[in-house]
Amino acid sequence: MAIAILSILPQCDSWLTIFASILFAGLPALVSLTAFIYFPSFFWSFLPKLEVVSGEQEKLANQAEETTKCKRTQYQAPTLIIIHYVNSKISNTPLLPANDQSAALLNKLYGSDKDNLKQNISRLYKLSSLSAKERAEILKGVENARVFFKDTGNVGVFKNPDELEMKLRQ
Repeated sequence: MAIAILSILPQCDSWLTIFASILFAGLPALVSLTAFIYFPSFFWSFLPKLEVVSGEQEKLANQAEETTKCKRTQYQAPTLIIIHYVNSKISNTPLLPANDQSAALLNKLYGSDKDNLKQNISRLYKLSSLSAKERAEILKGVENARVFFKDTGNVGVFKNPDELEMKLRQ
């Protein structure tokens, strides 16, 4: 179109003839480009790719929603550590040390954040020096663990969370 306009400009004496010739040549060119290049490219290339991308976005949104649902139903780290503590007491095995290896092992078991698990294990080793907020978190974990063991039918393990709760309240 630009070459056509540049070649017409020196030969035309009025703007009206330039406009008419551009309109006369441009409209068929626009229609043919739209019909033979734009629409086929749009319908056979762009729309299928758009459908794939929107489908992938929908899958990612569903996965994120599922992850959020799982996280809402999962116990918090203090509760998981109390459950591990009670299980250790029941099986007469020592409590895992508060290090990265133990946190990684518990992460594999519970699927919770390693650093948070490690922090909560270390809290069990220093119960007397916990802040009021940390004590409240551990006590909430004890209550949740008590409910967990009650729901699983392990009524006989109540003494272990009770012992821990008494240590925390001292």
